[in-house]
Amino acid sequence: MRVTPIFLPASSPASTVLLFAFLLGSAASPMAATDNADSGGRKTISLGLDTFVQRVLDHNESLQIEVMEVMIKQKEYEGERGLFEPDFVGSYDHIDSERPNTVEQQRNLLGASVFDQENNIYSAGIEAVVPSGARVRLGPSLRDLNNNLQDQPSRFGAGQTGQEYVGSFGLNVVQPLLRNGGVAATMANIRIAAASSDIAFQQYRRRLMEIVTTAVASYWELYYAQEQVDFYGESVEVAQTLLEDRQEAFKVGRVSELQVLEARSGLALRRSRKGDAQQRLVETANRLVSLYSGSVLSKKLSEGRLKAVDEPSIFKEEPSYFESWKAAFDHNPDYLERRRRMVREKIRLVYAKNQRLPKLDLKASYGLNGLGKTPGKAFGDIEQREFPDWSIGLEMRIPLGGGIKERKALQAAKLRKRQSLVGLKQIESQIANSLDTAIWKVRRTAESVTNYQDVVGFYEDVLDTQLKQLEVGKIDSQTVLESEEKLFEARNSLANSLVEHQRSLLEWNTIKGTILEERGLDLDKEALLDRTSNLLARNGRAEERLDDLEAVYRRPPTAPEGGMSPKERERARKILRKEMRKQRSAEKEPSANRDSSDKTDGL
Repeated sequence: MRVTPIFLPASSPASTVLLFAFLLGSAASPMAATDNADSGGRKTISLGLDTFVQRVLDHNESLQIEVMEVMIKQKEYEGERGLFEPDFVGSYDHIDSERPNTVEQQRNLLGASVFDQENNIYSAGIEAVVPSGARVRLGPSLRDLNNNLQDQPSRFGAGQTGQEYVGSFGLNVVQPLLRNGGVAATMANIRIAAASSDIAFQQYRRRLMEIVTTAVASYWELYYAQEQVDFYGESVEVAQTLLEDRQEAFKVGRVSELQVLEARSGLALRRSRKGDAQQRLVETANRLVSLYSGSVLSKKLSEGRLKAVDEPSIFKEEPSYFESWKAAFDHNPDYLERRRRMVREKIRLVYAKNQRLPKLDLKASYGLNGLGKTPGKAFGDIEQREFPDWSIGLEMRIPLGGGIKERKALQAAKLRKRQSLVGLKQIESQIANSLDTAIWKVRRTAESVTNYQDVVGFYEDVLDTQLKQLEVGKIDSQTVLESEEKLFEARNSLANSLVEHQRSLLEWNTIKGTILEERGLDLDKEALLDRTSNLLARNGRAEERLDDLEAVYRRPPTAPEGGMSPKERERARKILRKEMRKQRSAEKEPSANRDSSDKTDGL
């Protein structure tokens, strides 16, 4: 087990206590007791490849983040589509003004020297943007007039009027003709958001493929570590049997003491290698647990060690480069993402070109007016359609500097489009070359598996023959150990070639982009939405979970629960006593140096 070193100051009083706590935790950890527990019959947790991959996908935090990112982009896209949602607009204005009239105004206003008004203006309507970019408003307005020119200007308090109402109902349209005009400019942000949503989805697929590839590769590493432990176990059994036979033969004088020593040395070497293999198996199994965010300290995992029950197989079919190339350009997430990026940059370029145009808007309105002593009478005039009102006009706006911001934005958009095109060509070349390499690896590793199978069969026959010869004394034990060593190397190479073959298949399927489809994991956006909903429902409310995590990280670390064997407890005491002696020595050295410096000062 690899332990991260902890450095504490030698003069710190707490270092001894912390060291002792660390030793207790290390000794009590199930990881520290793995070898003894496993050799004592500790049960294993059998795990199939499909089950393990699904467990990784269900619990991997980084994948959950990618899933949520896809849904964030999807919500942003749906939000952009709300551009065409109509708005209800209502307004109220109160106008209170008093001004002197000019001579001309006095003549027009029957000699009134002052114009005094207090009006209330109400308006309401529905406003919306249409795909052409036009902003349309439809609705009524009512002006409640009260001034000193009316026949009955009486006032009875706030909100009272001179019984004169002007009503209108009309349609107002502002249609951009150049800048911001047309479906392409209006839909630009929506299409960009849709492309960004697709890009996020392909990034999720790539991350999912990376996690699946890592999980599958780690599973086969566990298989390989298990095979090594089994190989060394069988090798130890052969060496143990050989040693016992040599010892019996030595008692009756059939073999020399040198052959007994050679057999004992071979057994010790194989036991040491088996111990190393068991350690690698523990490390590999714990890495698998980490992939789905588990812990060996959990009750379920502390009861046993993960065991891979599936075995790798050889891909029997001949890989086709053309079919692989075609599949890659249909399913590879990197390629699909680059394509969507290029589409997004094209949209941005079109929009940037539109923004370089002058701003020219067509403004038009049509309405009906009415006048009466009450609002009802005013709107009654409107129904008669006797007083129509319409207008039409143009408004132009041209930047005097030529549109510096828009010009630079257009240049940047052209560069981004060129960049996306170069990136697309680059990924096409990479896919083509990587496919050729991956297919070659698949073929080579398949041939290696077949060759090593023949080698293993040959050395198995050789070892069986030599064991029979050893019984009758025709060969010595060293020759048998050498043949057994060659058999082990051949079996180890066979297991390694099987794992390498699986890695080459993973690489091939990853480049094709079909690894998810082959494992039934290639989701569309609808299925991903359901997955996100289930994920959030399973995790509960995010704020409560964050509060719980924050509380956990605020607590001081504690040693895992569990007992120590007497041997482990004695080891902890020895290390603790040794550390205490070092501290006492460190405390004495400063006083000794201080005494010598005092003497020097006295001289």
